[in-house]
Amino acid sequence: MSNDVANSFDQSIGKLISYVTNANENKGGYSRGDISSLRRMDVAEPSFTFWKMVAEAGIEITSWNDRQWALIVKGLAIMGGSSSARPGSVAQEAGYSKSSELRISRLLKSQGEDFETYVEGLVRFLANKGKTFSWYSFARFILSTRDDVRKQFARDFYYQPAEKQKAN
Repeated sequence: MSNDVANSFDQSIGKLISYVTNANENKGGYSRGDISSLRRMDVAEPSFTFWKMVAEAGIEITSWNDRQWALIVKGLAIMGGSSSARPGSVAQEAGYSKSSELRISRLLKSQGEDFETYVEGLVRFLANKGKTFSWYSFARFILSTRDDVRKQFARDFYYQPAEKQKAN
């Protein structure tokens, strides 16, 4: 990704994060009702609020990425915010796949509608635990078909710093 494309991408994600967090604080041009509609949205048929939000953020939606962008906006609405934490690390620390590595394995290997289902499941799991992660990173994970992006998520999930290993 060139620097200009990366900057534009980061600016667009930043705008989406701002729209959602401002609505949750009763500020900005979107209401809590708008965000609620995004949480319930079917990514196969995105809501009016989705189309308005991505247009204002300057995101170019195409037929090959519309479902992915809808999944990003839906996930962000479910989680309600963003942090600088790596998504894989947050999932691991929150106990996602604690009893079985099947969940994380399915997330990393899935495609299409199955991938959308596993992504939404992860986001809902973390939101219910009050956890957030970097939507800049996770949006790349959702949009990318490259193995290196999924491998980075897996590395973040399985890596435990020395201090945590000693505690276990």
